[in-house]
Amino acid sequence: MIKILKYLIQSIIVYFFFILGRILGLKISRIIFSKFFQFLGPKFKSKKIIDENLNNYNQNLTELEKKEII
Repeated sequence: MIKILKYLIQSIIVYFFFILGRILGLKISRIIFSKFFQFLGPKFKSKKIIDENLNNYNQNLTELEKKEII
């Protein structure tokens, strides 16, 4: 039941973004959504997973090399 509710909320959010993008137009919506997702993206743990995977791949990578790959 929780999974169905979670998927419902996610789909409503996605539909909202599509409708908002259609209303604002392509140029303005690209600017707004790119800023929004640049802010929101680092909040998720995907960067932590990428760092762990790079450590599993090669532990001799420097931080600069890791940032370049990421």
